Amino acid sequence: PDRFEVGVMAIDPSIGKESKVGDFSSICFVGLSGGLYWVDMDLARRPPMQIVQDATRIAQRYSPVVVAVEGNAFQAVLGDLFRVVAEMHNYAPLPLAIFNNHEPKGVRIQRLDPLLANRELRFRPSDSTELTIEQLQMFPSKDFNDDGPDSLEMAIRMMNEVRWRSFDQEVEFGYATA
Repeated sequence: PDRFEVGVMAIDPSIGKESKVGDFSSICFVGLSGGLYWVDMDLARRPPMQIVQDATRIAQRYSPVVVAVEGNAFQAVLGDLFRVVAEMHNYAPLPLAIFNNHEPKGVRIQRLDPLLANRELRFRPSDSTELTIEQLQMFPSKDFNDDGPDSLEMAIRMMNEVRWRSFDQEVEFGYATA
């Protein structure tokens, strides 16, 4: 679609202490249009500065209302980098929200089942999309990465949080600074 009713991004950096070697960082954009969730994925093995630069580039394309970043990695590594990249390119700071996951990853990813069953997700064709679909098909195999589905679920959850807020209240997402 040319425009979205609302759009959000989610970033799973996969750079925390517990991440497995070979994990992908995953940047997921989800836009709502015509009752469907339109998904653009970017999965790659990349260092923290590249994660931030790629996320900033994608945010410039889609103008999400919020960019959710998994909390543990944000605090440890990414906070300062988002500020540096915004200043380097003279961009406004991204509307960052720290996102802490408290439920097991398997439970979170299974929340995507109804959307998949009802064909409510539309994926932008790309290598990252193909990898995400492959990861969805292989889930819950322990021998397969699930970085794409994890960030997709986080973006859908953030999208629902944004949509469920009362529209007669002012919705404000803070800008993270470090």
